Amino acid sequence: SAFELDLRPEDAQFTGRAKIIKMPDVPSKKAIGFISHGSGSASFDFDVDAKGEYVLTFVFHKSRAKKKQYMQIDINGKMHELFFPETKGFSPLGRQQIVVELASGTNHMTIKNPIVTNIDSSFVQYKRMGDALKEATQMWAKVTRTPEKPITFSICEWGTARPYIWGAKAGSMWRTTPDIMPKWSSIVWIYNRTLKLYKYAGAGHWNDPDMLEVGNG
Repeated sequence: SAFELDLRPEDAQFTGRAKIIKMPDVPSKKAIGFISHGSGSASFDFDVDAKGEYVLTFVFHKSRAKKKQYMQIDINGKMHELFFPETKGFSPLGRQQIVVELASGTNHMTIKNPIVTNIDSSFVQYKRMGDALKEATQMWAKVTRTPEKPITFSICEWGTARPYIWGAKAGSMWRTTPDIMPKWSSIVWIYNRTLKLYKYAGAGHWNDPDMLEVGNG
């Protein structure tokens, strides 16, 4: 028989401003609110009998999803991303599903949206790409039965979202400044700017001033 577990708002533990809110037009009359934009999180501890893959279904209220909503689902330390689409329709509820790996016994799940600023958003998006590249190199090594080769992931957003702070967790190198221009003042500015960021560089992750000048400039 299929295993089914229903997790309700009253089963959650909350941090920050996250809390149970009233929702009159849903069967339980309750929902979880204030977990977007770094406001807080909702956590659940639950048990399953057998280790394996499970389908996790999230029920959300359509009126609160007037535009696409982002959410992070952390299960036993592994992070999953979920996007609630912009929705329309007569039913007040919508559903999104993901497949997750659960352990036998007690599992811990945290739901949150930590993105508050452009810096947060840039980190999440570049880390997603960096993780995908690592996964691809692992898969290719397995398919070809050859040693996995390291890959260099260069983050290029011209330093606007302060990638030197989070770049080492997302990629290998990051642009520190906008593009160089064919004049001495640009060269000096980029040099001085990047020099101040030396402490963020280290083994396997570097500042990238992108200063190639050919000829007289």
